[in-house]
Amino acid sequence: MLEANVRANDQLTSSVSKQYQQSIQHFRTSTVPNFFSHWIPAPPPSCSSSSSSSSSIQIATDFHNRISLLTHDLLSAIQSKDKLIAQHSPPHLIINPSGTVITSEQYSSVLIASLLITSDTMSPPIPIDETIQTFFRTTLNHQRAKWRKSLLDDSHDSANSSDIENSFDTSFTNLPFDPEETYANFKNCHLHPHFTTPITSVLQQAIMESTKNMISGEYEEPMLSSMVNWKKDVITPWLRSIVGRSSFNKEWKKRLDFAIQQAFCEVRISEMFSIIADYPDSKPAVEELKIALVRTGMHKHLTIQLKSQLQKRLLHPGANTAQIIDVYVSTIKVLRIIDPTDVLLEAVANPVKQYLQNRKDTVRCIVTSLTDEKSGGDLYQELRMQDAKPLDLGVGDINEMEKVDLNELYAFDEDEEDEVLSEGEDENENEKMNDDDESSVESATPTPTQPNQTTKTEVLSMLVGIYGSKELFVNEYRLMLADKLLTNLSFDTDQEVQKLELLKLRFGDSCVHFCEIMVKDLYDSRRINKTIHETVNARNKNKNDSNKNDNDNDVGEDSTVQNSNIVNVAILSDIFWPALQKQELKVHPSIQPSIQEFSDEYAALKNPRKLVFLSTLGVVKLDLELTDEVDETKVVKRSFSCSPLHATLISYFGDNENWTAEDLSNETSLPVDVVVKKMVYWVNQRVIKVGREGGYCLGAMNMNSGEGKGGMDGGGGDGGGGGEMEEVDPDAQLKEEMKVYESYVTGMLTNLGKLPIERIHNMLKMFVSSGEHKYEKSEAELAKFLQELVKLEKLEFGDGVYCLVKS
Repeated sequence: MLEANVRANDQLTSSVSKQYQQSIQHFRTSTVPNFFSHWIPAPPPSCSSSSSSSSSIQIATDFHNRISLLTHDLLSAIQSKDKLIAQHSPPHLIINPSGTVITSEQYSSVLIASLLITSDTMSPPIPIDETIQTFFRTTLNHQRAKWRKSLLDDSHDSANSSDIENSFDTSFTNLPFDPEETYANFKNCHLHPHFTTPITSVLQQAIMESTKNMISGEYEEPMLSSMVNWKKDVITPWLRSIVGRSSFNKEWKKRLDFAIQQAFCEVRISEMFSIIADYPDSKPAVEELKIALVRTGMHKHLTIQLKSQLQKRLLHPGANTAQIIDVYVSTIKVLRIIDPTDVLLEAVANPVKQYLQNRKDTVRCIVTSLTDEKSGGDLYQELRMQDAKPLDLGVGDINEMEKVDLNELYAFDEDEEDEVLSEGEDENENEKMNDDDESSVESATPTPTQPNQTTKTEVLSMLVGIYGSKELFVNEYRLMLADKLLTNLSFDTDQEVQKLELLKLRFGDSCVHFCEIMVKDLYDSRRINKTIHETVNARNKNKNDSNKNDNDNDVGEDSTVQNSNIVNVAILSDIFWPALQKQELKVHPSIQPSIQEFSDEYAALKNPRKLVFLSTLGVVKLDLELTDEVDETKVVKRSFSCSPLHATLISYFGDNENWTAEDLSNETSLPVDVVVKKMVYWVNQRVIKVGREGGYCLGAMNMNSGEGKGGMDGGGGDGGGGGEMEEVDPDAQLKEEMKVYESYVTGMLTNLGKLPIERIHNMLKMFVSSGEHKYEKSEAELAKFLQELVKLEKLEFGDGVYCLVKS
């Protein structure tokens, strides 16, 4: 009996093995050739959109039909095998032609493997992977088209869906086959495990394409939730139909969430410069990017891309300094939202800081933004913060920060930094996710490790920290304040006092001490002017009353009183002000008595102090009356505000209508070239005409030409405007500040002989590193000062070194 059973089992095993061999032979000789016959290649990427979509649908339909025939042959073989095995229980082993033992469950997979092997061994090879990708891309586009159509058909959502994937091709809405049938055949043939690579490729492309369509350029509204909804309504149903619910939850769900966030980060990082330029309007996009970066760990990629974008689009000669500073301030604010630890900021900021250091007008632009009420920028607002604290320049060494590894500063899972939708993810981790858990990326919480290398500082502190010196900015403000005060005709200092109080909170009392005295000078000048005018007016009134009693003639009263009030003087404490323009100028004789009268009254009031007038500085308001160029019987009157130099030149034309530049030079003690340059203003205002022989004569004015402007605003053009006459002389200011270091330079050269400028500069920084005259000049400023000493024949320069002049 036992021998009979053994004999029956051997017969069954032999029958099953024989049937398996026949199935293999049938697949190789019939099914596989039929499957690959008349193969339709995938369309090239260069095809137009319409032709590509129609070709893709044709290829997908053909692939669907081939899979259906393949499934039919496979199911026939399986049914024959099942009939043989059903004769005995439990199932017996199958012996393949090579003698290897396989289980009956492996039967279908082995048959399909012969199909895949054949595709690679055919000559020429069949591009089955490209066709499979085209099929999956077509069915995914079909799912996207159905989703979009459902939104458009819904009257409640149509308004909101008009901008969602608006460039999508609608030709995929109806397919000539049912994708669900093909997916079922994949499962019957056990093909879906072989399709991981093409599915991954199609998902990557579709997610990136849709992400760009939906969020590119949209910064003012949250868009990450739209991406999550798109994934839930389009990608998830499509992928679940292909791989099955269980496989989706275990192997695909977490990877898909990561892919969505990674694509979101890629798009946002690629347009990071535009996001920064649009801040604070782009704040929603910044906050969403912060959430996505925590999940993906793409901080290093953000740093590299942003540095590249700043280099290409900002740090070039075409961008003005004010724009660079504005973008830099926005960069600070944006990166502090993304990374409050300032690690990313220090990595990105270094090239911008170095570039700003090399721009000559950086300090002035920063000070202007800080104090300019009209602009109302970020720095102006920060200066007025209620909780303002003194500047902290201890921002750490940038070079040290560059050594910090960003990967070590954030606690990210290494597996999540692999390629999108990468294979081989931990199955045990995925099994923890159930089918109903639609966890959204909005719930992600950043968990960076707090580094000890940086401390958060204010924007103003970081800008000042570019140079590492508060005094540099205070000195620049001092120069700007001098120009502003000297053109302040009303002597109103309320705004400047308010700004000084705010600056004292940030820069310290000692830094702005000179500025306080400058403002006080102007305030005192208003009081002194008022006192002197009252004294002179009272004396003139008494004198006129006496003359009236004696001569009964009051003709001179109005004239005298008027003349006594035509001069207002800004009285400056010379040692506390920057070096001012001290060009020699003889004012017109008509104004000299009023100036002398004011000077005498001041000497009497403040004995033994005396005034030294800087005649080229200040503002003159004057009215000019000229013949109308249309009707010579009429007189045109126009008002001007100009510099004293311009006013003096035009005043001489009241004495004589014709002048040459040489004659005006003799009268005013100005060089001829300066006279010619300044007369351009009056020529442009059509007050003066240039004669054929180069002389000047009075012109005529149009009654409708309006008020004359620009004497102080530079309206003259061609260098003739009074605005070119700066009140402060920057070169003289530098000479005055560097003069204190002359003794140090002389001592070095006496003891050490010839020295290059680099060593002189370093030694000054070493030996004059503290005190009131701490050396904080640049090498370029030192070179300018040393060249002045060479011109004065105190030093000699040759072969790149300086030495003392040999006696």
